[in-house]
Amino acid sequence: MTTEEKLKKYQDWLFKCSAYHMALNIIDIDKQTVAPTAGASYRDERSAFLAGELFSLETDPEIVALLKDLQEDPEVDAENKRAIQLYYKQALDTLCIPKEEFVAFKKLCDESFDAWILAKSKADYSLFAPYLKKVIEGKKKLYGYRNSNLSIYNQMLDDFEPGMDEEKYDAFFAALKERLVPLIQKVTKAKQLREDFLAQSFPVEEQKKFMEGLLEYLHFDPSWAYQNESEHPFTSWTCENDCRTTTKYIENNVISAILSTVHEVGHAYYEHNINPKYDGMILSEGVSSGMHESQSRLCENYLGRTLAFWKYHYPKLQKHFPKQLGEVSLEEFYQAVNRSKPSFIRTEADELTYPLHVLIRYEIEKGLFNGSISTEGLDKTWNAKYKEYLG
Repeated sequence: MTTEEKLKKYQDWLFKCSAYHMALNIIDIDKQTVAPTAGASYRDERSAFLAGELFSLETDPEIVALLKDLQEDPEVDAENKRAIQLYYKQALDTLCIPKEEFVAFKKLCDESFDAWILAKSKADYSLFAPYLKKVIEGKKKLYGYRNSNLSIYNQMLDDFEPGMDEEKYDAFFAALKERLVPLIQKVTKAKQLREDFLAQSFPVEEQKKFMEGLLEYLHFDPSWAYQNESEHPFTSWTCENDCRTTTKYIENNVISAILSTVHEVGHAYYEHNINPKYDGMILSEGVSSGMHESQSRLCENYLGRTLAFWKYHYPKLQKHFPKQLGEVSLEEFYQAVNRSKPSFIRTEADELTYPLHVLIRYEIEKGLFNGSISTEGLDKTWNAKYKEYLG
């Protein structure tokens, strides 16, 4: 085959894979937003089946050989070559896994999400604990099939953020913890700014009306973007011009949905501004998770918490909530939005305390995978960590 013929075969394969990815993505978006809970089992089984078909496509020995050949072909352009290298690595990491185990794990993850939603609504960790245990065991088993000299957890860290490992994260978080914990304690003991007005009742329907104007201001164009609601805010996309974000409205916390919306719009714009010629390719997924989060945090903190932002938007918010905010000055509101105080919810954390939420998750996750922490009683471990760092 000529290089042109090989690339045509590769492009045909890529189109099929992108179709499966899109279908699975839309199913997952529906699952987290509008899909009826009673149909979860039916959807989970079909979703797992589609994932299995995609698994077969991505680990097809003929395709793996083609990818190997193309990445060594000097006539392949740099962009295609980089994508092919990533697909080849992904194939090598995956083809060693038995398909039936891969499909079963996908179904388990979907079922675990359903269990998490139920457990959260009832504030009962025991409803989720058995699923979490199986997910961790399953993850260890699947990664164990890889031919790697790295520990399972280091393999996972490298997949999530290429080049990172426990040693680097341990050093980073140790330095962070040494300086941040005493600083947060000092700030917490200082005179606190007024923020009681943020905890009043702000009817959700009125919050949504304000959000319509905010999204328009952010140029969140409905021709390529859409916002919904979910238990946990997220952003998902299928291509440059099909991006879905969500937020969560809380009646007694008017700032939560606003900042989560600005945060998710940051994710959306990162994806929307990737070259559209990469649509359907692995190159369209962004450089890394860290880069993605940097863009969302940039929007949340350097746009959504600024005085310039609220000089424009606060009068509009007051019009929607005159009873709650009519007597609150712009300066008071701005200070409240930027007040630093420990909290138990990461997505509502301020700039100073936010890194400790990540640290807590890192220490717990590392412990779960090296065996020093068990899923049994994890809720108590979680609470103890929060008391230690943010209590």
